[in-house]
Amino acid sequence: MWSQVGVMAHFPASSSVRQRRMEYRTVMRHHLMLRLGSRVPLDPEVTEKLLESKDIATLYELWATFVVLDKATALLGAPAETARVVVDHKAASVSWGLVAKWKDGTSLAYNHTFTQKGGFHGTSRSLRLRPDIALFVPFGPNAGLHLFDAKFRLDGTLDPDAEDDGPSYKRSDLHKMHAYRDAIPTAQTSWVVYPGAEDAAFFDDGRRGLGALAKGTLAGVGALSLRPNSGRAALRAVLVAATARPVVELVKEAR
Repeated sequence: MWSQVGVMAHFPASSSVRQRRMEYRTVMRHHLMLRLGSRVPLDPEVTEKLLESKDIATLYELWATFVVLDKATALLGAPAETARVVVDHKAASVSWGLVAKWKDGTSLAYNHTFTQKGGFHGTSRSLRLRPDIALFVPFGPNAGLHLFDAKFRLDGTLDPDAEDDGPSYKRSDLHKMHAYRDAIPTAQTSWVVYPGAEDAAFFDDGRRGLGALAKGTLAGVGALSLRPNSGRAALRAVLVAATARPVVELVKEAR
């Protein structure tokens, strides 16, 4: 009876009989599950690209962490202790926690968790929080924690009054920086870093803009532009202010 049947050119998935009869639907569902479980329905080249791709937001977090480490090393010298990067045939990764520590006690952490019971040189008053990057400065006029949260954004405005549906800096990002400052008492500043084109700073004493960094204590929130293909002067300026040495100590060293 099957001698007249040839190769099927088009599968009648839209057939009303196939969709309404429970027996047909059950067999069809089983058939599709077997196909999906047995192979990836893509050509090998596309499959390889998909399997080897990484989450761009996570990559940006890691890249921003190493940029902060690089800039801090340029200011403070080589750290006395660094985290080991785990490398295998699949990937290279950095575990959450301490990234680097300098002899003077300055230390840098990646994705460290703050709870009511403990954290990276501080605790959270309420909720469990995990800022992407935490820099601890043990002494000086700006001693304490300086937090950085990486947000992968497209170009756009840094106007805090702009609508949240814009392509880049969002008010919700700045709200989160305020949340970090409120929940973590030892946090002096909180910065969102993103691949945009503008910088913003809002200090506790009313100063605005990175041009006011040297005019008072480094305490507040803001946003820093950080791109792989552009300058990082804003981040460096913040780190210079955060790690500023006390004048008394500099005089002692000079003697």
